Amino acid sequence: MMEEVLCLLLGDLLESEDTGRTIYFTNGAFRQRIELIREVAKERICSDEDLESVLELMSKIYKAFQVRNKLIHAHYVIVVKDQEGDLSYVNYYLDDETTFEREKLIPQYVGRLDPSQESGVSKVNPGTFSNHGDRVIDLMHATLEVRDKFEDGSIKLFNGTERE
Repeated sequence: MMEEVLCLLLGDLLESEDTGRTIYFTNGAFRQRIELIREVAKERICSDEDLESVLELMSKIYKAFQVRNKLIHAHYVIVVKDQEGDLSYVNYYLDDETTFEREKLIPQYVGRLDPSQESGVSKVNPGTFSNHGDRVIDLMHATLEVRDKFEDGSIKLFNGTERE
């Protein structure tokens, strides 16, 4: 849904939904799409204050998508402690406590494979992802509010004359 809202925002900036859609989806990478919107906004939005607001929103959206990528593309494991107290991890879900008991493993926490860590695993902080959906929805609503401001004329677009 966020991609669709961003596509429409680009259409607003270009004053053509069809052109915005065509250009937006021509770029494959999300970072390129955000940069495209940022650059078009710099050329089209008259007020520095409005421009800063839109650029800040684009930065927040990009950061949210970086979290999304970690959430979706990470390889998660269960860090366990064995009988000797050594930590290791399993990259599959043991279906019940009995299996953990049979294997004599004590689950410690959920981790993410991370070659930059000495152990090869970094602990997943539940707070990182717990409110991600709500944050994306808030950003989507903020983007829709920007679109409303284009529609009601609160944010003016450069039309070939001098900027404010």
